[in-house]
Amino acid sequence: MLNHPEYDSVNIQFIVTRYKIDGKIVEFISESRITQVHSKTGWKDIKKN
Repeated sequence: MLNHPEYDSVNIQFIVTRYKIDGKIVEFISESRITQVHSKTGWKDIKKN
């Protein structure tokens, strides 16, 4: 968002993979993408590439 200060919030979609290792839960986030951005005019959908 540093390159786009007109946006004040984003919605991000991602996949969380969880593993249990030595009794502790470890989570990995992958395949993240921004789905929407918000500015003073409201929410805007981001088209999928």
